[in-house]
Order: sequence, then structure tokens, then C-alpha cells
Amino acid sequence: MDKKVLKLAKLAEPCQRNWNLTYTIPKYHLDYICKSATTMPTKQNKDSYELYCITNRNVIQKIFEAAYNSDDVEHTYLKNPQARANVLLIWTQNLNEDNDPDIIMNIGISAGAASLAAAELGYKTGFCKCFQVYKVREIISKDPSHYPHLILGFGKPDSRFDRRIIVEDGKKVGIKQTKGPKNIRTHYID
Repeated sequence: MDKKVLKLAKLAEPCQRNWNLTYTIPKYHLDYICKSATTMPTKQNKDSYELYCITNRNVIQKIFEAAYNSDDVEHTYLKNPQARANVLLIWTQNLNEDNDPDIIMNIGISAGAASLAAAELGYKTGFCKCFQVYKVREIISKDPSHYPHLILGFGKPDSRFDRRIIVEDGKKVGIKQTKGPKNIRTHYID
């Protein structure tokens, strides 16, 4: 058995927090990752979300500045640099459409595929759910009905630093401690 998917999952699992901002991801890589994300199944094959692929550094910087928890600004503002990657994917729900109760599940399936595709191409990834929804919505869309749910940053890391180190202008400005390895139990029922 070729364990390629498991190897890719292990590459995509840890959150990358620093980036080589001089690297540009080729368009055909972006197309491959986005197509992987948008081809995954959704409940009843509905178009329940929209995907934004952002490469503009100015837009990415604005999103990074909105990636914090308003209930804990002191500990989260400018501390989520996975939202400052070479590329950001943002999954949104169109609030003008029928309220799809399966939106989170559909986005999760899509996001998993995107992170595996990015890992397959040699990129590091980092998910971000801690952001100011309305600020991000204003940044990415003129349509006020587009409600962002999830951000995935991916790209090339800054090879001078451990993945957890937060870097600003080439210097370490912090570190994000991890909670340790996951231990999600699997139950087999014969």
C-alpha cells in the first residue's frame, strides 16, 4: 500500500507561521490546488460556498491585520501569520442563497483537499479561523452577502526559522506554542 495520502496529511497538519515572502507560486499550482478544493463532494452536489484565491500582498497584509480574536486582542493581534502566507484561500458562504446547514461540512471537505494538494506540491500550510469576519468580508468582496468562514494560507516557509516562529521583517518577534500532538481515537466496530 502506498501511503502517499497519509504522508501528505502529516505534512499539512502542523500550522506554518512564517513565510518566504519573495517566493511566487506558479499559476498552474494555484489552479491545481483550487480545482482540488472545488471538485470535492458537497451535500447534494450544491454550490454551497465560494472560494477566493488571494495572491496580492497588500490584500494579504490587510487580512493578516484582521486575523485576531476581538475578545483577546492582546494575545491574538498580529499573532496569526498563517494568514500572511504566499497565498490565501478563503471559503465564503453567500448569505443571499438558501441557508445551507451543511456549509461547514462542505467547506471542511474542500479545505482538507486544498491542504493535501498544497502539501503534494511541496508547500506548507496553516489554517486560520480566528479573524474579524466583517473586516475580511470588506477586504475581499464588494458583495456584503459573502460571509467568510475559513482561511488557509500556504506557500514556502522562511527556512531560517522553525515553523512556529512568528517573523516580522526577517526577525523573530514571537513564538506560537502548540498544544502538543493530537490523540484522536479511532473506534473500529466489526
